[in-house]
Amino acid sequence: MHKKYLLVKGCAGLGNRLMTICAALEYARKTNRTLIVDWRDGLFGTPHVNTFETYFTFHHAVDSLSGFPADIPIHTLSVYPTSFKGKLQSNLYSLFQQINHPFFKRVPLNNIPVFKLNQLNSCWVLNSEMVRGKSRSIFSYLKIALKSTSFPIGSALHHSIKSDVVIFADYVSFDFLNNMKYINLREDIKHEIDLFASENKLHEAIGIHVRNTDLKPTRSIEQLIELITEKQGNRKIFLATDDVNIVTAFKERFTEVTVFDKELPPLQGNEGIHQWGQKNNDYTTAEKILRSSIIDMYLLAKCEYLYYQGNSSFSVIADQLHDNRKKSINWLQPK
Repeated sequence: MHKKYLLVKGCAGLGNRLMTICAALEYARKTNRTLIVDWRDGLFGTPHVNTFETYFTFHHAVDSLSGFPADIPIHTLSVYPTSFKGKLQSNLYSLFQQINHPFFKRVPLNNIPVFKLNQLNSCWVLNSEMVRGKSRSIFSYLKIALKSTSFPIGSALHHSIKSDVVIFADYVSFDFLNNMKYINLREDIKHEIDLFASENKLHEAIGIHVRNTDLKPTRSIEQLIELITEKQGNRKIFLATDDVNIVTAFKERFTEVTVFDKELPPLQGNEGIHQWGQKNNDYTTAEKILRSSIIDMYLLAKCEYLYYQGNSSFSVIADQLHDNRKKSINWLQPK
């Protein structure tokens, strides 16, 4: 029996992408598929360069490849969805966009074993299908969402798909985060993280993550500072943030605040730091942002205590990586 593949397309930011891979690992295991991760979309580096392969690798127990075997004529493989047939190298967003409808988001359709209904909660539709109008009526939504060219987000895919290649694209799957243990850092960046953590004694530090650009916290920074002061006093802090103003605020209130030196580009409005490089065609900066984001994420997990921002997938992954979950606190909902 010839191999079947699960092709994971990169979408959204770092935390969402790692969440997606965790869910994809589970799907691949249950459907006996070989996993291929494709982060060549240009969000985190030069387009057509797979930045996942630059920084990550999989545990030896994972059936994975860096790409399709050279001896396989890709054009002969059947693909789900068929819109990707002959376009397996394509960026997800060059073909599709994600849509949902507020009515179906309230309905637990993922548990209904009827093919196609599971994609009504949220699905990917061809960009060309959206040109004819963006009506939000249930009828118009159903008409687009149930087209044969549309397909569900990865966490809603049926396990019964027979195609040689299944496209897995998601960004909101909070299930199977324990699969992070199968995603390993490459040695060069792991060494850099370990060295920084050792030199700055992060095992004695309070790790704090604040995302304050595209996704703002639901509590104020003053409330966070008061929480840290009450629970931890004036201890050493390692701070990871996308906003230089947050660094200033912490350094004004605490004696020892350590940050990993990184480039924070000038953002506009609610623009996310992960979007800046691609929007400005500055792919060198885009990859620098990815590298420093990975380092920040794993440094947070090395701190004795972690105060993570629960509405950020970046923070949720840092929490998952932390060795002692009892010392990992969602600062938006402190106990």
